[in-house]
Amino acid sequence: MPAGNHRAARVALRIAITSGLIVAALSASTPAFATEHEWHTGGSFGYAMIDFPRGLARNGFGGGFHARYGLTDAIDVTMNASLFGFPTDDRIAPQTTAGISYVVDVSRWFATVGVDAGVMDLIGVASCDELPSRCGHIVMPAVGVPVTLEFRVVPEVPIGVRFEYQLLFLGGPSQAMFVGAYAAFAK
Repeated sequence: MPAGNHRAARVALRIAITSGLIVAALSASTPAFATEHEWHTGGSFGYAMIDFPRGLARNGFGGGFHARYGLTDAIDVTMNASLFGFPTDDRIAPQTTAGISYVVDVSRWFATVGVDAGVMDLIGVASCDELPSRCGHIVMPAVGVPVTLEFRVVPEVPIGVRFEYQLLFLGGPSQAMFVGAYAAFAK
């Protein structure tokens, strides 16, 4: 067999092996679950923190209700309603935000990162006679960066971790953070 034929045979064999590996990889991968036009509702519960510019950070716990709607396969509109409690400070902080998130869906794993804006109301629940400095409301605009990492147990049930960092404006605390467990229903 001439040398040119051996070279052509080796190239054909490499192409066949490469094509076979690509087909095998595509067939073996888990399916991606697109989020376009999908409602995603769920909740989270975990650690919360608020930080005052002239004082110590307050630690607590909280959770929230989260809803997303997939405008496209990569962009979601988000809405959140949360409640955080700080028992050692005798305060609670309800919050609502809305925003937009970028979704990265890789097989059954999803990551989202976004930006949202809303308001937080820091409410003193202590007696006004006992702690007058912690009595009343401080309503603050908030801008945050929410991040989630989810795993689809089944196509309709993601579970994972949620993190959010927020900047707070106009008095009171200057920043807040939340990290906790997350579960949802997607349809």
